[in-house]
Amino acid sequence: MSEGQVKCIGTVVVAVVVCVGAYIYGSYASLEPREIGIVYNSIDKTVGNTTYTGGAHFVGLFYSFINFPGGYETVEFSSAANAKNDPITVRTSDGNSIEISVSFQYTIIREELSYLYSKFNKNYLSVFVDMARDSLLKTAAMYSANEFWGIRNDISIEMLKNLNSSLNEASANVVNFQFLKVDISSDYESKIVETQVEKQLSNTEVYKNEAALIRQSIEILSSESNQNITSINAEAEAESYYIVQVAEGAAKKRMIDVEAEIYQLTIKELGFNTTEMNEYIFLRSIEDQPNATFIVGMTDAVIQIKT
Repeated sequence: MSEGQVKCIGTVVVAVVVCVGAYIYGSYASLEPREIGIVYNSIDKTVGNTTYTGGAHFVGLFYSFINFPGGYETVEFSSAANAKNDPITVRTSDGNSIEISVSFQYTIIREELSYLYSKFNKNYLSVFVDMARDSLLKTAAMYSANEFWGIRNDISIEMLKNLNSSLNEASANVVNFQFLKVDISSDYESKIVETQVEKQLSNTEVYKNEAALIRQSIEILSSESNQNITSINAEAEAESYYIVQVAEGAAKKRMIDVEAEIYQLTIKELGFNTTEMNEYIFLRSIEDQPNATFIVGMTDAVIQIKT
């Protein structure tokens, strides 16, 4: 083989390697870790139905990725510096105008990515915002202004449910919802203040009446307690008097019983009859008197006492 032929073969080989390398290099496309995408054919301007996740993928020559966010994305309606959408002014069921600030997180349904692109192209975010605003307006109109303070958590749950239902039609799921703020007009705020003041006055009057009833109940209970105390004291005194009388009667009876026993013992020991015993008792009673005087041996004597 001549030198010219060798050079020609070498050139061909190099060209083939370069072409194969270029083909392989041109056939790979990559997505960021938090991205998802579908392949796009730059020749016939069509897109594939398969959804790819982050990383490098062999898709073929003249194919590239149309990328979308694969994680949670936030849409916020508020006056915050980083918010891209203004707060939403809504009309409540009782005709009042309030301004709500909310945010929510959504994720694109991966299996419907091709459908999403065919319907909205890359302008899906503005569609999501419009659909969300419309859903929030409709949900807010179901509640009165007062309920946005009284049952805000219930309203948040309902808004999340309706948002998710609405964005499901656009190939997205709403996973979280935050009620950030509720602002009211100055006129309605004045009405709320007046209503609250009236409620406070009414509650104060109720509390006053309850306090008066409690004081009356205390006075009645105190009176009943005093009556009970008086009744108990009277019963105690009566019972005490009865016990004393019973004790004194028992003592006197015991004394009489003892004296009777002594008299019987005396009659037995001295051999007295009834008459003699009576005289003995009489003489002992005179002896017990401090100024008594016995006169012995004088029968039927007359005693004169000088006054």
